[in-house]
Amino acid sequence: NVLLDGYGRVHLLDFGIATTDPSTRQHRGSAYGDGGGSLPYMSPEQARGVPGGPASDLYTLAVMLYEALTSQMPFPGPSHVQYAWQHMEVEPPPCALDVRHQRWLGERVGSVERALAVVIHKALRKPYHARYECAEELRLDLALVSTQLPRQSGRRVMGGTAAGSAR
Repeated sequence: NVLLDGYGRVHLLDFGIATTDPSTRQHRGSAYGDGGGSLPYMSPEQARGVPGGPASDLYTLAVMLYEALTSQMPFPGPSHVQYAWQHMEVEPPPCALDVRHQRWLGERVGSVERALAVVIHKALRKPYHARYECAEELRLDLALVSTQLPRQSGRRVMGGTAAGSAR
């Protein structure tokens, strides 16, 4: 449930799966009484069945970024128990960009790959408080990485097209 608008902004939507306690601003899992979330993308605290928060959402976003950039899942499962255990205990493999991103980046691939790996791995840390505390903090780090990206028509792009443009 991730949407990209015409300005290249990302919107995370849950369509009522998760609820938030207004007094604590903490996620309570799904409205259906379980931990909520999709197993391949859930945070360590969701896997444990305990309340999460903004860092939990950013963990899920980092799983999606890892998958988009490497064409692999950081935690491959495949069983329910393995997914939960991997999210709680296993460090993700090094973040190596897939070949189409490598070709596009050319000589910049090494520095961009290392910078993205640092950001993604921080968001995928197991302890809740060791991750990004808010989306703005993550956005600032990604903005720093974006300064290393090639430019096309004066705009930084990823994957060969400007953010928000149609393919």
